[in-house]
Amino acid sequence: MALYAADDPEALWTIIQTLQETLAALRQDFDRVAQQAHRNSRNSSKPPSSDGYQKPPPKSQRQPSGKKVGGQPGHLGHTLMPVETPDTIQVHAVSTCAHCGVSLTDQPPQAVQRRQVFDLPPQRLHVTEHQAESKECPACHQRTTAAFPSGVEAPTQYGPTVMALAVYFNHFQLVPYARLREVFRDLWDVALSAGPLLRANRLVAQELAPITEAIRTALQTAPVVNTDETGMRVLNHLYWFHTVSTPLLTFLFAHPKRGREAINAMDILPHREGTTVHDGLPTYDAYPGTQARCNAHHGRELTAVTEATHQSWAADLQSLLREMKAATDSARAAGEAQVNPALQAALRTQYDRVIRTGLEENPAVEPPPGRRRRPAQSFPRNLLERLDTKREEVLCFLGDLAVPFDNNLAERDLRMVKVKQKVSGTFRTEDGATRFATIRGYLSTARKQGQSMFAVLRSVIEGKPWQPLT
Repeated sequence: MALYAADDPEALWTIIQTLQETLAALRQDFDRVAQQAHRNSRNSSKPPSSDGYQKPPPKSQRQPSGKKVGGQPGHLGHTLMPVETPDTIQVHAVSTCAHCGVSLTDQPPQAVQRRQVFDLPPQRLHVTEHQAESKECPACHQRTTAAFPSGVEAPTQYGPTVMALAVYFNHFQLVPYARLREVFRDLWDVALSAGPLLRANRLVAQELAPITEAIRTALQTAPVVNTDETGMRVLNHLYWFHTVSTPLLTFLFAHPKRGREAINAMDILPHREGTTVHDGLPTYDAYPGTQARCNAHHGRELTAVTEATHQSWAADLQSLLREMKAATDSARAAGEAQVNPALQAALRTQYDRVIRTGLEENPAVEPPPGRRRRPAQSFPRNLLERLDTKREEVLCFLGDLAVPFDNNLAERDLRMVKVKQKVSGTFRTEDGATRFATIRGYLSTARKQGQSMFAVLRSVIEGKPWQPLT
């Protein structure tokens, strides 16, 4: 108030400038808080579990295909079909006439209707006793004892089928130890303890070590890979599960860190020269090869901008990205090597135009006079600058049909890690997390290559593991 009384124009101007700067900062803070309050799993990278009870209405990024609901023409289906030679035949004879009561026992049937019921036989363990003979030689009087088969090492033990089932339920169906013991007790009346389960998991992980190394080596030279990471509780501490994937291979890796230390320990990305698709974690930019960014993430961020600001450029860019994806899908389905160059150029020009429009609607906040540090920018401005400076990574899929539009492949490979966390809560040991990553990566690879999960696990237990195509 003393400045007003002094009738000093420069002092008044200083007060006005200070109030303007304060108001601008408060407006930025308000916009940032408002945007954070409205962010959810549909318009950001937040997981669905963080939505709480106020879940947003479902609204998929996918567009209607125009196809009718249900099976499409040409879909083979999986109808239960009768077999030619059933295991058991039960004949239901006609003994008397249903109309007059005359005996029909001696009459041959004129027709037979067939119906087949598919069911499981009663389940019980099959016990095989191995007897190794010992004989004394009449010439030298030395005793020779027959050798037991490979894998028969204890007076009593469970066989490879039981062990493969235990690992299958534990690592593929994610059944915890306590519930797994209930499964064996209820289905086969077997009091399976935790010891054999733990030994089976250790044996499988040990047998899979060379196969895991072969998958790692194959991913180092793959033309295109997807990579992602997600948090997981181990020993009540935050660990990270990392994945590097292709449509045929999955590598999972558990580590206490998320960034460069973990990626170097995983020992795949430092050797790569091809394209790596990821969600935009800045650490990935430090590694060799071409980078490509997930556009599903960009779609959710653009949804958030549309809902918060109602600026039309965000919806226009979403539509343009979908148009680009449709162009790549059409070229791929037609067996073409690339999207038509003229169409590519037109789409890129339209991309530049939309980005320029967005930047004009969201001008950069400049530092106040006398300050060098750039102030925090709005969420739309930050997104636009990233889409502008990283446009080659964003549009990598448009120029190379081998590069996917999004990073969904890696996210799907990590999804069961989050399910494991929801079911079991945490890993009690670091070794347990490492074993889970090894076995789950192998099973994911086998699934991608059309193998039976139980069959490949039994092959590992028997010491002849299935070898994936690398």
